[in-house]
Amino acid sequence: MPSSDRKVDWVLPGGKPGEMGYCTRCGQGLSVNLPQPVPIALACMNAFVEMHSKCPPGNYVENPPMSPSEWAHGRDTGTSSLTIYSAITGKSSLHGRYDIPHDPDDFGRCYRLLQLFPAWRAQLYKAIELCPEWRPFVDAWDELTALFESAGWHDQSKKPKGDGGKMYKRMKELEKIAEESHAE
Repeated sequence: MPSSDRKVDWVLPGGKPGEMGYCTRCGQGLSVNLPQPVPIALACMNAFVEMHSKCPPGNYVENPPMSPSEWAHGRDTGTSSLTIYSAITGKSSLHGRYDIPHDPDDFGRCYRLLQLFPAWRAQLYKAIELCPEWRPFVDAWDELTALFESAGWHDQSKKPKGDGGKMYKRMKELEKIAEESHAE
């Protein structure tokens, strides 16, 4: 996040496609015509944080997406979760590339996508067709889900009980397996 001295936990990086950040208290997103030089992007983020430093809590509740398309244009997406979306819907990735989840945050976006559309869990194998590196992750999905849930990462209303270290380590092992099998 920005280098501002002010700590504003409710202003987050990322967001909907095209957003650099957003305020979880009022719902406003920061859209900047990218690419920009880093100092300009940081200045924009710092100004956005300052603008939203006094936003009162409770004014904005993001409605859950009602369709896969709504989800894809929402704020809880990433390359790995969009890979699942593309594999199952047949629509190309909004990011233009496909990838695996690299850390518990990435996995969380995939996890929440499959919570929204539970029937997709049975079709997760389709991600392998777009990105072969997905194979070990698909094979270990139930194990990763158990690690994610046991650390408390699945409940966004509470602070996780764990730091995700076990999960992160396991994900890196799976990533290494994927790299080795892809190199063959």
